[in-house]
Amino acid sequence: MADPALALVWFTIAAAVLLVLFWPRHGLAVRLTRVLRMTERVRIEDALKHSYNEEYSGRSQPGWGVGDLTGDGSTAGQPARDTGVGSFER
Repeated sequence: MADPALALVWFTIAAAVLLVLFWPRHGLAVRLTRVLRMTERVRIEDALKHSYNEEYSGRSQPGWGVGDLTGDGSTAGQPARDTGVGSFER
């Protein structure tokens, strides 16, 4: 037969661990979720910053991912067509 005092101790330990993990706004699970979201947001901001800097430094390649901007219909939008990004129907 199980000792009631020992069962109470184990229950208290398990409840404390669960509280530390899942406490609203302060638990470890919430903090981990925040860090992961922030990491994704930082990556998006870095990509936008890189795109902005490329465009305004004169190194951007027009037409990549936005269709044919050169007018000759050759290869301007080819990288986007290969990946299936966007619609290129006319």
